Amino acid sequence: MRIFAMYGLVAVVVAVMASCAAAEGALANDSADAATGTTDGSPETKRPAPNADAAPVIQIPTVVQPGVVLVNATSAFPAFRVCQLGGTTLTRPVPTAIMPRSSVAGVDVLQAVRIEPVDFGKDTSVTLLAIDEVSKSNSGLANGSCRAVACLQTGSTCLGADRVKTVPIVLRGTTTPTTGAFQTPGNILVLRDDGGTLRFEVEKVNNRPSGSDGDLEVDFHNLSTATGALRYQADANGPPSDLGATTSSFRLPADYAKASLSFAKHDETLEQIHDYSAPRVPIDTFYRVPGGFLVFFLGNPELDASAARGPRFVALPINALPESTAADAGAD
Repeated sequence: MRIFAMYGLVAVVVAVMASCAAAEGALANDSADAATGTTDGSPETKRPAPNADAAPVIQIPTVVQPGVVLVNATSAFPAFRVCQLGGTTLTRPVPTAIMPRSSVAGVDVLQAVRIEPVDFGKDTSVTLLAIDEVSKSNSGLANGSCRAVACLQTGSTCLGADRVKTVPIVLRGTTTPTTGAFQTPGNILVLRDDGGTLRFEVEKVNNRPSGSDGDLEVDFHNLSTATGALRYQADANGPPSDLGATTSSFRLPADYAKASLSFAKHDETLEQIHDYSAPRVPIDTFYRVPGGFLVFFLGNPELDASAARGPRFVALPINALPESTAADAGAD
């Protein structure tokens, strides 16, 4: 009887393990579905609703070191992923985290993504993969290597010459090339195309002020042509407070729908900023990640806020791990 009982227990364990493996496989294959993000930056009448692809809600763990942040601040380029120069490695393009309103990995238009540092050697340029309405369905982007997708010919999983670009990495506001940008924690790499040149500009995460428990520590980066002061308003009835030019902190509000940030002539509630930046993460979890936040002001301030490239805030927890918590774009 004991032998039969032991075999029965083994059978139950095997069945449970098989069920878990199937569930993990389904999660890893989320990126094979059609994307719903605005990867080509085409005009839209309003912003997409949060959780547009009904992805599972994510709980964010935290780490103690900042990673590298990629930002898409372009006026015309679509979403992107990055490979080492030449695109011939067997590693996957970065990032591997899916975009907020899509089932495809990448850095969407007017979005920011944190990645773990990547060693691209001493290269001063990288290979950029354009993810638009055509290339987003390429099967190689789901789980393929750079070698499989960053090729110039057509056919198979190659993206082709129109969507594979060599992009220089320079210091902010200069044409001076720099090395080690993707492997240095605390670097912000901003993809820009103003002035007619597509390039990554490198700037740094600033040290945030040490706030007390319940404070939101902000490192503000204006990546638009707008000028002005960053202001915080706890509710509609209270006066706005001027925040620092780069770093500041303020108390988390009781109601995220009433508290707001404003810059130039644009304002958004903290609820709206969350819904655009990380709609899959519970809002209270999002704003209470320890370690401070990067807040970017992106887009064309001359456009309406509802336009695809219109002005908006994007917030990103400095110490969050979106690549390990968001549904992955495929198996490693």
